[in-house]
Amino acid sequence: MHLSQLTSVAATQKHITQNNSKIPTTLSNTPTKQTKMKRKKTLSQFSILQININGLCSPPKQKLIDARLKAKKSEIVILVDTRLTPGHNDTFRGNLKGYSLTSATSYTQSRGVSILIKKGFPLQIKRIHKDEVNSNYLMMECKIYNRKINIMGIYGPNTDSPTFYERIFDIILSNDPQHFLIAGDFNIAQNQDIDTKNYVNVNNPRAKEVLLSKMEEMNVRDHWRDTHPA
Repeated sequence: MHLSQLTSVAATQKHITQNNSKIPTTLSNTPTKQTKMKRKKTLSQFSILQININGLCSPPKQKLIDARLKAKKSEIVILVDTRLTPGHNDTFRGNLKGYSLTSATSYTQSRGVSILIKKGFPLQIKRIHKDEVNSNYLMMECKIYNRKINIMGIYGPNTDSPTFYERIFDIILSNDPQHFLIAGDFNIAQNQDIDTKNYVNVNNPRAKEVLLSKMEEMNVRDHWRDTHPA
């Protein structure tokens, strides 16, 4: 599962998105011919691609991702379970074309999150938050068309860790953003009947309880579930 959350400029809607698909994200109404002339001053449409990459150290895997980026042409790409060491991260950055790269890396080649921003996309990074211990999250405080938005990628613990999700929401709200987005692998199934098959036990039940509680408290919507109800 991966989750992303946004507030809409027009209706203060909030969304969570999941699965490895290109997600059209609308932060304002579609520009008319007149507003297109003033695009730099208004939020517009952009797309987000999230992939659980299952390791990104090998050159063949990096070439595969490069081809995927060229095909999808997403403005923001969030990669989780990258397993990049600092050295592998530098190599990937050197070979990457058309995107800037920010990563939470690990010397143990485990977990890891990277966020790629398409060059030319008007996103200004104001501050970066990393999980320096376990490389389970990476967040950017950004401005897009002069709007404050936090973008976070996470790779949730395999253990039942409710405090992790409490911390995630504390961090994402720490600078009072106008919009925020979280995407990644949460290692949680929100709906046991729909999201799992032949599972006997609920995975990470206490963490799941905290996540669902935070979603309800903040009126967060699951965009994937809204568009794929079953």
